Amino acid sequence: ATVALDAAAANWFAAGADAAAVLVALLGWMTRNAVVIPLSAMQKTMGDIARDNDITLRLDESGHDEIGDAARGFNRMMDRIHQLVGEVLSSAVQLAAASEELSAASLQGKSATADQAREMEHVAAAITQMTSTVSNVADNAAQAHQKTEQANSLAAKGRDVVMNSRDNVIHLVQDIEVISREMERLKN
Repeated sequence: ATVALDAAAANWFAAGADAAAVLVALLGWMTRNAVVIPLSAMQKTMGDIARDNDITLRLDESGHDEIGDAARGFNRMMDRIHQLVGEVLSSAVQLAAASEELSAASLQGKSATADQAREMEHVAAAITQMTSTVSNVADNAAQAHQKTEQANSLAAKGRDVVMNSRDNVIHLVQDIEVISREMERLKN
């Protein structure tokens, strides 16, 4: 009767070890699909943005977890950077237009001595406008530079967080595999 109980206990232990091994393998697979793959995709897109200077690229934000939240935050930041670059470009177009106006006013001023005084007033107004525009462009450029520096810093921090998370998950998966092998060894 003791031998039969020992055999039954061994069978239950073996079945429990098999179930635990399957559970550990399932947890490893789920961790890989839920964390490692999305983080790798996020890291690749961030690398593409940094490498190609393409501020139109966005991260996949379809997840309803912390990774999705991080992607949405990153995308909002990239939208703001894209907007700032557009504002700087718009200011540059305004500066070019003001410069053309100044050039035209200068050429007209040379045509006659009598018109020169009047034209100088136009030139002064255009210079004032251009100075104001240049000041605005400089302010916008400084803001864009500051935002770009902040974005680069945040992107670097985000990349570091992603890399650390990925490394932690890889270590976790490795630990799970070691535990699984050890349970398999104990089962045998």
